[in-house]
Amino acid sequence: MEQQSKTTVELVQWLQGASDGKAFDGIPANAIRSVHHSSIQIAEWDISRQMSGGHGTTFSIVLETRFAAERLAHRLQLFYAATSLGGVESLAEWRHFWDKNVDERLVRLSIGLEDVNDLKEDLRQALQ
Repeated sequence: MEQQSKTTVELVQWLQGASDGKAFDGIPANAIRSVHHSSIQIAEWDISRQMSGGHGTTFSIVLETRFAAERLAHRLQLFYAATSLGGVESLAEWRHFWDKNVDERLVRLSIGLEDVNDLKEDLRQALQ
């Protein structure tokens, strides 16, 4: 779980570089609107005290369009298109498919034990 947490935090920080529609490290402009995870949450207290075992391995990204969100999970090669079951493989889920009250541009990612650079490359190619 510790390695998954470290990988997740690194991916979140990397994806955040492309948020607000910015091009970043091979991710095209206007791909990612926002990234949501406890490691980047703004709080008035030390959130790491609540997450003593490391941050969770699930986070969400909001893409610029519904179409991009709907197809992302199927464009990824290392992530399985599935709901998170707390396993060791990385998963991607277009949340709106299951819950129509959720922003249709939101994709939930659950990070497994794969190499962080491999996951970055997979996300990079899928967001093209």
